[in-house]
Amino acid sequence: MPIVSTSTGRAQPNSLSALTTRVVRAVGGLGDPTMEAAAQEAINDALIEINTRLYECNKIGPTLLTLTDGSVDLPAAVYKELECTLVDASGNAIRQLNYIDWSDYQHTFNGGAASASGSPIYYTFFNTQVDGTLKLLPASTGTSYVNLSYYRRFSLLADGTDVLEAPQEIQRVIVLLAQADMLRVFKSGDPQAAGMTRAMAEKAWDRFSAIDAKHSDLQFRFRLRSLSAGAGVFSDIEYVRV
Repeated sequence: MPIVSTSTGRAQPNSLSALTTRVVRAVGGLGDPTMEAAAQEAINDALIEINTRLYECNKIGPTLLTLTDGSVDLPAAVYKELECTLVDASGNAIRQLNYIDWSDYQHTFNGGAASASGSPIYYTFFNTQVDGTLKLLPASTGTSYVNLSYYRRFSLLADGTDVLEAPQEIQRVIVLLAQADMLRVFKSGDPQAAGMTRAMAEKAWDRFSAIDAKHSDLQFRFRLRSLSAGAGVFSDIEYVRV
């Protein structure tokens, strides 16, 4: 499913035009082109803010990708790596690849090895959070294949028929954040309304993030206890259910 759909037809609940209507209604600006343009900017500003976190719902893959000389452009803007497996043309696994930052690879393998051909062991990303390009290290010659999973970002919306591919709960957060921004700008005489709407948005955002990040296996994870837990206990391990 594409991240943004430009198909014409009946407006969907999560299309930019539908989201704009919900936002503009909060400030009484329905039908006002200036208000609608401002609302669309506020929606995209909210998306930019939303993109500061990782979400399980934004996982892409595993996707079979064909690389030429160890490189391929990704189908969505990459945010963070998850898993990459070198496979054959039929998708059969050959080996798991380890993610490594490009600068770390340069420092560890003296730079020149990065351009040498050979059997890939690592993978890295270029243009992260923009277009996203996957590169294998060392770069393989000719055609190679990987199964890749990673986190994408929510795309900004440019046209009224663009559709936001996001859970309903995060759509509500985006609308509330945009409404708070519109109230702040166009209803400056009533700052309490903007503050209350912003607080509602952050509460809904935190609730969604907590549910979205909840692992279905309910396994215990561990973390080091903080220094504030008390003297002499900073080296203890505290188990938490997430």
